[in-house]
Amino acid sequence: MKSFAIKTLRNRYVIPFEIDTDSQSFEEVCGRIADHQDDLFAFLGREKSRKKSRWVRQSLEKGEQDVYQYIRDEFSGEEDFGQGTEIEKAGCFWHLEMNRPVKLLFMEDASAPEQGIVVTIHDMGLYLFRSGVGFLWYEIKPVREIQDSASLIRFQYAFKELNRGYSNKLWMETKSIEAPEGYTDQYIPFLLGNWIAERLAFLNPSYQTARKNSFVKNLHKVCKLPEKELTESLPSFCPDKALLFTYAVFRRASDWQMGKEEIRTAYYLTSGYTETYAMSDRVVSEARSPFANVLWMASREGCGYYAWVDDKNEQFFTGNLYSKIINDYFLLYIRTLYQSYSLLRFSVKISKLLPNDVNKYLLVSDETEAISGKIDRISTEINLFLVKSIATSVSHIHHQNEFYQYLCEKFTIEEDVKSVTAGLDSLCRIQHETVRKKQEEAEKKAREIQEQTEKREKDADNQFQIGLGFMTFLTGISALTDAFTLVTEFTYRDLNGARLAALWGMFGFCILVIVLSVLIFSLSVSRLWRNKDRDGKKGNQKVKKDSAGRRKKRSREKESGKESNTQDKA
Repeated sequence: MKSFAIKTLRNRYVIPFEIDTDSQSFEEVCGRIADHQDDLFAFLGREKSRKKSRWVRQSLEKGEQDVYQYIRDEFSGEEDFGQGTEIEKAGCFWHLEMNRPVKLLFMEDASAPEQGIVVTIHDMGLYLFRSGVGFLWYEIKPVREIQDSASLIRFQYAFKELNRGYSNKLWMETKSIEAPEGYTDQYIPFLLGNWIAERLAFLNPSYQTARKNSFVKNLHKVCKLPEKELTESLPSFCPDKALLFTYAVFRRASDWQMGKEEIRTAYYLTSGYTETYAMSDRVVSEARSPFANVLWMASREGCGYYAWVDDKNEQFFTGNLYSKIINDYFLLYIRTLYQSYSLLRFSVKISKLLPNDVNKYLLVSDETEAISGKIDRISTEINLFLVKSIATSVSHIHHQNEFYQYLCEKFTIEEDVKSVTAGLDSLCRIQHETVRKKQEEAEKKAREIQEQTEKREKDADNQFQIGLGFMTFLTGISALTDAFTLVTEFTYRDLNGARLAALWGMFGFCILVIVLSVLIFSLSVSRLWRNKDRDGKKGNQKVKKDSAGRRKKRSREKESGKESNTQDKA
């Protein structure tokens, strides 16, 4: 394989992770980051540095930027969290003010660390988003020993593996750290996966690609220390791989032309592969070349910007573009990662929260409203994310928009959006219909209970009216009997004046009682018949209402069937 001389190199490594946003708010997590002080050289829980590094929330790097201002603001912000101004931000950016760089020894094939080359981690940053997705990145300072593309390919392949216990690629001098008791060697094995897990332990994150910590296994190869003590003081799980972001400028010959060897170099550097991975012709056809001497390459493992220069354009690519690569292109890469991992997080969330039993969505039950609430919340979160975080145009410069669209294409953003939202919208409509049926059943049951209560009250009232009429009837009979007796007294006896006046009074009272009894009896019978007529009318109205309801239901079903047929044809 052909090798190209390196003129300029920027290597960044990105570690995706997630935080729990259900039990803590975004502002609470930001507060923990602001309060955290990091000892980059702590080992097994032992503190080494007196001056600790700290995280500072800030805007992106200053300098010429062509990405839209609102895109940059969405990912960063001033140190004003807690004041309410950050509520419109999708995330924030934190930079680690390191008290000193982390110097490591990288051993490619040698059996002793003394024969390794110096590697320095000199810059670190952290992106955190409201969706629960975060990215820790660190930049490796270019080393003198890596001067050509072949050496860089071997370095990328080894350096992206963060948690491999079978080979000690990285070492650190024991004078830089507080080594374990009993360890006397000048160098000690170093695993980036364990080191990164210790850096982020205060956030209690979970990693997309994680495996059991291999540091103890690695350490036991060179020293005999109590395994239990080491295991208890180390993170249990660590990130396994790092995503790559590479900006490499190569020197070209006078007769240079873009060919398959250049694409092969970009392919291996982007994914962290070696020549053991044979490149297919499909990669050649998918490579993107915006300019005659520039190649873009992107995959799930990484992203790269590669240029081949001569004396005419070397200054531009090694000077002017050097800072813009981070200000613009790396920002667009982080944005694409944010979209991809957020959509993945939504997919996992849907899978965990929503049951797989079809009957729970179609049948009315006590879980209906709870499931509907979960669907509404997830749907709202996704739609808000799509409105605020998915964009088709991101820059004033055409080729930067082209670069962003190329990244979205390689990360299948559009397909992932359809995958997350296609079934959820239909499921939301089905669940709303089920909730409506439940509400109708509850209302129907309430009406039945009310009707039964009213019927009992009417029956009691009717019985009271019958009893009242019967008592009135008896009272009228009694009054009539008394009146008849008085008439007999008038007819057959010769009474004096006083006796006659009393009898006339009693006779008038009996007549009044008879009239009132007839009136009350008439009113009771009339009210009883009116109740029966009203019950009959309500029954007819209920039958008509039920018939109208059934007609409306059949109409909705027909319209739903027509809509479904139309969608199927579309």
